[in-house]
Amino acid sequence: MPEVVPEVLPEPEREPVTWLPAAWCRPQWVPLDAGHHLRPLAAADIDLQMAAVIGSRERIWADFGAAWGWPAPDLTRERELVNLTRTEAEAAAHESFVYAVFPEDERTLLGNVYVDPPGRPGADADVSWWLVEELAGSPLAARLESWVRRWIAEAWPFQRPRFLPADLTWAQWLDLPEGVPCPLAGDCGGMSTNDPIREASEADLAEQEQGLDGSGMLTEAGAPSGEANEADVLEQRQPLRGAEPAVAANEVDEADALEQGTEVTTDDDGYPHEAEER
Repeated sequence: MPEVVPEVLPEPEREPVTWLPAAWCRPQWVPLDAGHHLRPLAAADIDLQMAAVIGSRERIWADFGAAWGWPAPDLTRERELVNLTRTEAEAAAHESFVYAVFPEDERTLLGNVYVDPPGRPGADADVSWWLVEELAGSPLAARLESWVRRWIAEAWPFQRPRFLPADLTWAQWLDLPEGVPCPLAGDCGGMSTNDPIREASEADLAEQEQGLDGSGMLTEAGAPSGEANEADVLEQRQPLRGAEPAVAANEVDEADALEQGTEVTTDDDGYPHEAEER
């Protein structure tokens, strides 16, 4: 009698999970002022992006290095091209968004504006930006924050956007409990955008109890402090941007993960209105 081989049915395709309304369209080309505009950052912008990032690397690292591990001292064109290619795909999938700040002729790139799913409870979006070193203290830098706040309020469907590091420093952001980010129209972990550290809910804090020391700072059991130097950050933290993880979350073999005691989670991070189809 021939051996009966059981039929293996393919797993059903999972619906993509989005943090934005399905019918919402992202902005494409956005005027900032008479001489500047924003548009989605693309892989084709690699040389302009590299010139801006490398020329202002220390300034950018001071803001983003502890949280993202980017831009690393040894950042290469090849690595950044991978980042930009992934950025385009994430924007098309409405997972996260990066806009480049350009002058009218687009001969230089002046900075980036990021609109991301919240990496910590207390908001329904994390919004941040940087400008190149030569624009520090310029009129453009002075008005960019108020412009970004107005743009997010008018063009994006958020109720509790968090602006970093204007509302919260990255060190404070890193010290927040790593709870599940709130849905767009749901509860944001019992936290207020006015003071997200003091008003954290008891439940959120209790979940992180083993990773907090007596001062309320995350210890090594949770996550390293935002004051770590570049070497410590690059060694200890998995950057949110700037480098591909060794294994994507959705590619982890669940059986192996369970064997090793690793929790399998779905990456919610991850990185202007689209006319049709950043």
